[in-house]
Amino acid sequence: MVILKAKTASVSLRHADLQAAVHDGVLTPAQAHELWVRWSGQVRMQETRPAPLMASDYLAPRASVAWPRFSSTTMLYYVGGVLALGVMTLVMTLG
Repeated sequence: MVILKAKTASVSLRHADLQAAVHDGVLTPAQAHELWVRWSGQVRMQETRPAPLMASDYLAPRASVAWPRFSSTTMLYYVGGVLALGVMTLVMTLG
């Protein structure tokens, strides 16, 4: 029997409960076995940590990275935005 404890509740499972889930089609036999091994503590769960970042990860530019560019379309977009802001300011102050 395996007892799982959460912050506010605990659940008691037996191997027969997992077998019933397999019979009902909720789990595959392999999934039931993996769950039982993990929950019964037969195999210690390994803690996975991301690899530490190196200084070269920040400093070295990658060749596959497409850097943003300012094209004529982008410049027209921003000029239009500044023009709209200017007109709105003019209308609000003089109107």
